[in-house]
Amino acid sequence: MNGAFLVGAGETLTLANCTVYMNPSFTPEFGIFVAGGGTLIVNNSSIRSAIAGQNFTFEILGSARIDDSLVIGLWGDRDHVDDDGGIEIYSDDVVIRHSQIQGGISNTLMIRNASPRIEDNVITGAHDDCVELHNTTARVVNNTVRECAFGFTCSAAAPEIHRKPDRLQRARKSPSLAGSPVIEGNTFTANRNYAIRYYRTGARP
Repeated sequence: MNGAFLVGAGETLTLANCTVYMNPSFTPEFGIFVAGGGTLIVNNSSIRSAIAGQNFTFEILGSARIDDSLVIGLWGDRDHVDDDGGIEIYSDDVVIRHSQIQGGISNTLMIRNASPRIEDNVITGAHDDCVELHNTTARVVNNTVRECAFGFTCSAAAPEIHRKPDRLQRARKSPSLAGSPVIEGNTFTANRNYAIRYYRTGARP
């Protein structure tokens, strides 16, 4: 792809059994955009950068299903306190299952004001947060989170986090129990700072 993917309202794009090489002359506007009312379906496929160091954006405001797939080479903005970047999800109607989400200049996944389902994935290699959660009741279940600067960052109210402490491996700090997502049955390995951190909206620990 030498241009951006735009899935507009009323449109459906299906990627099945294929490899997509994103070939940006990089700007933050280059990437995959699913507009409100649009639908993206990715099954048994991979989406990756064609050129090392030229990463692509991935924003979902509509509907998306990503199954048994690989996404690698995600853009991010590390100049802001709450980093944009990774697969940015702004919709409840999103499911990511049995997939690998790798790399990220900042985050690997960023979920804001939405409650998707993130299940049975391997999420690795973020330079900042593997999964950043804001004002969400997302279910993040049975994933492996590893080799990131941080595991989960949660900023929300009305907390409910379920965890299995015996599944936390090599995280340097214990998780703080707060936030509104459900984070259950995940495995955290080789993350450089903490497994899970929660802070109230507008406040840092």
